Amino acid sequence: MADQTNPRLHQVLSRFLQPIVENVFKPYEQISTSLRDDIASLERLELELHEANQALQKKIARLPITGMHTIDQAWNFHPDAQLVFASYGLPACNYCSVRFDETIDEATMAYGISKVNLLKDLNRLRDVSSKKC
Repeated sequence: MADQTNPRLHQVLSRFLQPIVENVFKPYEQISTSLRDDIASLERLELELHEANQALQKKIARLPITGMHTIDQAWNFHPDAQLVFASYGLPACNYCSVRFDETIDEATMAYGISKVNLLKDLNRLRDVSSKKC
């Protein structure tokens, strides 16, 4: 007897529950679709930002180092910059805790170094590199 009522019960429950289930899950399907669209948009924006950053880095690389650059920026702008700093008696700037905040202006004043000469030597590295390209 249980075998005979199960198909009928299943049919009744299906007709009754199907609209409820569809109404419950439909908003989640819409949210899921919307999220997929948002993710795709964010991925496109990420790619655009990456490309814009690369273009900006190329432009920045052509700009001269100035007294307003931090020691860290100047140290990392060219692989041989550390040799220039060492030639001015500053061989360990990459270990200094203030390198992220201290500018070349401040460092040259604090250590009695010629800012003009230091900047000239640092920028010469960029000029030599650009002629090799």
